[in-house]
Amino acid sequence: MSAEGDPAFPWLRDDPLAIQSRYAWLREHAPVSRVRLASGQQVWLIVGHDEFRAALTDARVSADHAHPGYPTLFPIVRHDTAGPRTYSAMDRGEHGPHRRRVDADFGERQVARRRKQLEALVTSYVGRLRKLTPPVDLVTELAEPVAASVIADYLGIPERSRHQLDKLARILTADPASTPNPSAASADFRAVIDDLIAASERDPADDFIGRLLSRYRWDGAYDHAQLVELIGGLVIAGQQTTSHAIALVVLALLRHRAIWNAVVEDAAVAPRAVDELLRFVSVADAVTMRVALDDLTLDGTTIPAGEGMIVSGAGADHDPRVFDHPERVDITRDLSRSVAFGYGIHKCIGQNLARAELVAVVTSLARILPGLRLELSETAWPLSPGSPINGVRALWSTW
Repeated sequence: MSAEGDPAFPWLRDDPLAIQSRYAWLREHAPVSRVRLASGQQVWLIVGHDEFRAALTDARVSADHAHPGYPTLFPIVRHDTAGPRTYSAMDRGEHGPHRRRVDADFGERQVARRRKQLEALVTSYVGRLRKLTPPVDLVTELAEPVAASVIADYLGIPERSRHQLDKLARILTADPASTPNPSAASADFRAVIDDLIAASERDPADDFIGRLLSRYRWDGAYDHAQLVELIGGLVIAGQQTTSHAIALVVLALLRHRAIWNAVVEDAAVAPRAVDELLRFVSVADAVTMRVALDDLTLDGTTIPAGEGMIVSGAGADHDPRVFDHPERVDITRDLSRSVAFGYGIHKCIGQNLARAELVAVVTSLARILPGLRLELSETAWPLSPGSPINGVRALWSTW
């Protein structure tokens, strides 16, 4: 099947919480099918859960961003094949040592040590909401500043650089068709990161960048340009993906009042609710992109060598063969097969931090603003079509 004639992928959701109706049809009839990107590039879209896991564990499937067949969704400018790559663009063998250096600061125990600091930061932002006159936009007043502050604190980004990085990160994850001068924004973003790393090279601090730099130097594997790419990727994921996750999870909670009330009554319900809501909202639906290094067959369809693919997280996490009535929010369901944070060796490295952040937001809102509700006169508008990350541009709420 080809999606020729359909709008360019990613497709705009009719509702920010409504998974594409096309996915259900494709999953049943053509779980591996061609779609057209805004650039005109034809790639393969994979929507089934089994197909998702198979694609991400097949040695013939590569995460190399510089491969000419790799899908181009983000407006951030890629380096050519001679440029630096980070663990997110590396395959088996090469990937492991690089990921372990980063993962040393993102494990469950490492995040747990920062939990009180994280919760205090989130509580301060939720507390500020009480001083505002509702209705209040929870995207601009909560989701965006919380996500930006948490990742900046965690990475050790100095205050002087935070606003500019936040602004540029938003440009680089927007719809490519509506992004003004992405090449300039990409260069500016890297320049800010470059300055931060150069300062750490001169005087390494006991922060994430300093520790990571030291690990690479100790292993004799240090590459300044590579570290620029790596830190930049963490900043974008920590700011943009997480801010959209916060907004969508809160929106889903406020639409499902029984679950919201359960969290208000018992904060211990929050972690389970967050995990199920992450499956339900599928924030990073279209960000898992790959390229075939050799011909491979998935569900009877052959993807030729050199062609790109997008492995849909929403298509997998809403597969009724795995999740009974996936369109429902059920915080008692078995989530062991959820792929909300990806799957395989490239599973989201920041999942522990993101989950802790979301639980802190949900519990703080429930404790401080138990009467929080959506402003019915306003609409939570989805992001522009073409954005590879799902989210809302505004979330007006009152209490």
